[in-house]
Amino acid sequence: MEQIHQEHAKVFRALCDPKRLAILELLREGEQCACMLMDRLGMGQSAVSYHMKILCESG
Repeated sequence: MEQIHQEHAKVFRALCDPKRLAILELLREGEQCACMLMDRLGMGQSAVSYHMKILCESG
């Protein structure tokens, strides 16, 4: 039971950032390259990569 709570907490931590929520909203439209995300969100490549890494690691 503890393991499932740890996994859920990891997902919720990833979703608590507004930038990551914005990325997920854009990805609901379909697969997009990082350059499109950068342009649409006004973020640099390193910021998009950082947030994508967290989202991917959270499952």
